[in-house]
Amino acid sequence: MTETLRVTYRQEWPAYNAAQTHEKERVATLLHDLSATIDKPAQGRGRPRLPFSDSAFCAVMKVYGGASSRRTICDLRDFQAKGYIDKVPHFNSVLNALENPILTPILTTMIEESAKPLGAVETDFAVDSSGFSTFEYRCWYSAKYGREMTASTFLEAHIMVGTHANVVTAVEVTDAYTHDIHMFRPVFENTTKNFNVQRVSADKAYSSSRIIGL
Repeated sequence: MTETLRVTYRQEWPAYNAAQTHEKERVATLLHDLSATIDKPAQGRGRPRLPFSDSAFCAVMKVYGGASSRRTICDLRDFQAKGYIDKVPHFNSVLNALENPILTPILTTMIEESAKPLGAVETDFAVDSSGFSTFEYRCWYSAKYGREMTASTFLEAHIMVGTHANVVTAVEVTDAYTHDIHMFRPVFENTTKNFNVQRVSADKAYSSSRIIGL
């Protein structure tokens, strides 16, 4: 007869409390350093636009904080006072940044750059995808139920993470119908640029001859 023992680990409360109470300011500092590397192309005619560095910073902090764009403005005023952004944008400008396709490759690069310091730590990785609903809806008439049906559209985020620190090393966003197999190579190759990949764990969605021997 075998007995299963439950293994418990002691929580390092001082370190945990320090990490939680200073997390937001450290995220903002890291984000500022990352966004400072974004190129600022010269503008010609037209209304002065928000720099891409400020757009990326404000959009990420809005999502990180989980508040509406209007409530985020209070935090952005504090970040401006610290010199993290040039000026506080209108709350609609924050929403426009989230919908700006130009920022997609910029944000992807920022994710990869933020993972680089762990290049000497991570050698084992895991890959998977997850769906995210959007505010766009599609409608169709169902002959089965005899009425109009509606459903929100989805996007798919394909990510690779290090299994030691759970750091995201690469990400690709596609529509909901792109199979995981097709997105393994992009996230794998982007990860190998900065990490010595020795092993990758995945579920059966990635079981394909297209991946074996990559």
